Amino acid sequence: MSASTNGAISFGQTAQAGNGGDSDTGRAGNGGDAGLSQTYQTSQASELHTDAYAFGGHGGHTDAGVAGTGGAASLVQTLSNTRVGGTLNARATAQGGNSAGGASGGAASVNLTGTTATYTALLGQAFAGDGTWQGNASATVTANTTAAGGSATASASAVGYVANATALTTGLGAASLRSDAYATGNSGGAVATSTVTSGDTRITASAGATAEGGVHSQAVSTFNSRAGFLGSSEGLQAFAYSNGNPGKGALNAALSGRPNVTAALRGGSVLGLGSLGASYGNYAKGNCTYSASATYSFSLASSSNLTLGLLGMTAHNDGFTSMSFSVVSGATTLVSTSFTTLASAQTYFTDHPLSLGSFTAGANNLVLSFSLTASAAKGADIGYVLSAKATGALAPVATTSITAGTDSARRAPLLVARTDRGLGFKTSLVTLRPSLDGAAFVSRLSPRAEVAAAVDGENGSARKRQVLPVFSVGAALHGADRR
Repeated sequence: MSASTNGAISFGQTAQAGNGGDSDTGRAGNGGDAGLSQTYQTSQASELHTDAYAFGGHGGHTDAGVAGTGGAASLVQTLSNTRVGGTLNARATAQGGNSAGGASGGAASVNLTGTTATYTALLGQAFAGDGTWQGNASATVTANTTAAGGSATASASAVGYVANATALTTGLGAASLRSDAYATGNSGGAVATSTVTSGDTRITASAGATAEGGVHSQAVSTFNSRAGFLGSSEGLQAFAYSNGNPGKGALNAALSGRPNVTAALRGGSVLGLGSLGASYGNYAKGNCTYSASATYSFSLASSSNLTLGLLGMTAHNDGFTSMSFSVVSGATTLVSTSFTTLASAQTYFTDHPLSLGSFTAGANNLVLSFSLTASAAKGADIGYVLSAKATGALAPVATTSITAGTDSARRAPLLVARTDRGLGFKTSLVTLRPSLDGAAFVSRLSPRAEVAAAVDGENGSARKRQVLPVFSVGAALHGADRR
């Protein structure tokens, strides 16, 4: 396929496999497999829009024999718009074929990758076919922006017996990056990862949830001094947010009312401000474990002391069955702790500076990891500030100097008002959350999206397809300011 214009390019493609034949008493035919693979690049179009589908064929029906299995659907797309200021919106959907009974539904897989300098919005959906047992589904979506301050959003959704959804975003500097992964199945998982780079400093925020029932993981990262922190973690089973260059207002608001952390960090330079957390899935069963992490890779011009300021914890319904937290540098574990009671965790994570020791000049790596296990509707999150002290100077990257924490006209909403240290929380999760370019990210999708009937392109029979949103070019990410 080829197209050339200085305006907008829009195209759609569909791969439709045939259905298996029916049989009265014998073995019915299996549905055919559908595969679509495409690579497309433009350097001229102001906008690039694509919509691609792959449908596996349905298995044949039988009255007294063996039913046919559903056919698999596979879709692979690699797209790019290299024009300066060019945008990309893409949706890719794979639907496995159904079995009429007595056999498995077809598997579905999507692998969608897109790159622009300024604006990339991708949605990948994989829905396994139904049958006596449902097929497996996997969706991997990678959205990249190559200009400092660009925008990239990746949404991956997988529904199947084993459902795996992976959403990844990459960008530079003050980029607006968001990754959302949705998985619904008996097993598998939803993993969201967001990586941002500024100079020789790189931050990776990652969140993962086991696909028991339906789960949603989200990750956001940036080096944006204009980004505030607000929002609710409601509807998220795992989340990780990191800002490597918070503005003075956001930083002072986060430190306000936290004298211990403020004193320990004064005179240093910020490496990151963020939050990690998790909550039990609405459709989960039994014990489930959720995880979130932030990885900081940075260079020091000379040896420096690092301090991790734990700002506080919010929780609901007693928080968790168990929770763990660790800080690792290379092969060395600097902090490792676990909790089985909410009160002890709240005390530990409230206004608590942790000295991580001295780090040598050159390349360094630090991983903050959070894990939560629960068997009922519970959840918890923590906020933190990571800084380097003045025994050595940071290599020349964007940093924010720490000043004394002062009251702000609008306090950071992470730490809900407490009646005493670690107690008196509201019964809802409220966490640090970057509102990139001033637009708050508020989840509007649930793991169980609406189901609509789509018409099979070959025989007109109805097949189930989840309805998920399509990103529109230039659409801002807006949300309610709850401050």
